Amino acid sequence: MKFEDIKGQYVLANRLTEIIDSGRVGHAQLFEGKNEDGALAMALAYVQYLNCQNKKHYREGEHHGLRADSCGDCPSCKKIEQLMHTDLHFVFPNAVTPKVKSSSVSSDDFQEEFRDFVLSTKAKGSMGDWFRHLGIENKQGMIRERDADSLTKKLALCSYEGGYKIVLMWMAELMNSTAANKLLKILEEPLDKTLLLLVSERSE
Repeated sequence: MKFEDIKGQYVLANRLTEIIDSGRVGHAQLFEGKNEDGALAMALAYVQYLNCQNKKHYREGEHHGLRADSCGDCPSCKKIEQLMHTDLHFVFPNAVTPKVKSSSVSSDDFQEEFRDFVLSTKAKGSMGDWFRHLGIENKQGMIRERDADSLTKKLALCSYEGGYKIVLMWMAELMNSTAANKLLKILEEPLDKTLLLLVSERSE
C-alpha cells in the first residue's frame, strides 16, 4: 500500500513520512479511524514506507502535494504489498469457525484468510465484512490471551531481515482484559527495534 493510493489523506501522509525521515519513529502508535476511511490502509502505507529501500521524495507542488512515498518496486515493498513480509505480524479479532474449532483459537489460525480479506477489500473492509469473510457473522470476535502469548514469543526472536519487527493490531479495542494486561509490558518497555501499530475505531 502506497500513500498515493489513499486519497484525501495526503496531509497525514506527509506528517508520517516526515517522522520516519527524521528518525523519530515511536515504538507504539495509534491509528484511529474507520477502516472504510483508510485507517488500516494508512498503517500499511506507513509500514511500507518505513521499510522501503528506495524511498521517493517529491518537490513541493508535485505529485498532488505528497512529499514522499515508498517506491513500490523494491523487494521489501513487494513483500509488504502482498502482506508477506517476515517481520510484519498481524493480530486481529478472531473466533471459532467451522474450519478452526479449537477453543484456543488465535490470529495465527487465520493469517491466510486475513491477507485475502485485506487484499480483496484494499484494506477498507469493516469488522462485519471480516466476519462475513470467515463465515461467522453471528459470533463476537476478540483478541485473546493466546494472541498476546504468541506475539510475545515472536517479538523475542531476532528480526529476519535486519530491520524493525512490526506488529499491526487491527481493531485493538477488541482485546480482552487478559490480552491487554499481557501486552502492557511490551507497550511500556519496548524491545529493541520493535514497532507496535494499533489500529482502532474507538481509542477510548
